[in-house]
Amino acid sequence: MKSFIILTLLCAGTNAISTEFFEKVMNELHAVAMACVKQESATANDMVELMVHKFPPSTHEAKCVIACFYEHYHMMTPEGTFDKQATIDAFNPLKSEDADLYDKMLKIVDTCQENPQIFEDRCETASAMAVCVKQQVEALGLTSNSIIQA
Repeated sequence: MKSFIILTLLCAGTNAISTEFFEKVMNELHAVAMACVKQESATANDMVELMVHKFPPSTHEAKCVIACFYEHYHMMTPEGTFDKQATIDAFNPLKSEDADLYDKMLKIVDTCQENPQIFEDRCETASAMAVCVKQQVEALGLTSNSIIQA
């Protein structure tokens, strides 16, 4: 689950953030993720694909965990659309920690929200957004290993 969170929220930057900041963010994100797993009745098996960055995941429950996560941070509205300003606001704490990574996050947000795939099912919509985020992370050559400063 932590790998999923790193990929979808921090999108892994090329500049390092402090261990203290990373741990604080991860503790919060882990709590949100676990609440989403429970809310969406996801199992450990559902989460395996998210942990190994398989987007889109094959189970509906795993896709719904992604939706729950986006909704918690108001990145996704109850109507199943994406709120660009709320997404930017969710990344504001990162700005003072690593401005370069923050700028890369905004580029990913811009790209993925330019032409989002919107489905009747909020879980499918969220999953499609996660696919875009992963593609943009890879296109920028960002890795999760490079975000933590020892």
